[in-house]
Amino acid sequence: MIFVFLVLVAAVGYAVYLAVMYASIPGAVDERLGELEALPPNLGQWVADEESEGGRRQKALGRQREVRTLYISNEGWFGRKHFLIQTRTRDLVTGEVVEVEPEVRAQRRRIAAAPAIDKARI
Repeated sequence: MIFVFLVLVAAVGYAVYLAVMYASIPGAVDERLGELEALPPNLGQWVADEESEGGRRQKALGRQREVRTLYISNEGWFGRKHFLIQTRTRDLVTGEVVEVEPEVRAQRRRIAAAPAIDKARI
């Protein structure tokens, strides 16, 4: 029973060590887990959506589907940053917002970094 307790204490200690290390050393998370994907160029701006199925369907009805991506960051040590995707539909004739779809929350993905090649070893 004491063996299980010691393994549990060691696991908790290691988890705390990793959390403090990743929070305090700049670039440690990017080095281990990969860099975050680039932010969209039109962040926070309404953009006409003509490429998706929903955009084509609304265009056939005489409406325009618009999408906006916001970048939200939570505060705190473990606050994760995420995208908030908002979608609305406008009438092309009047310019009024006809329909607003529910917001979608999407995580910012990590892109695995290519391993560095040590040319001195080659």
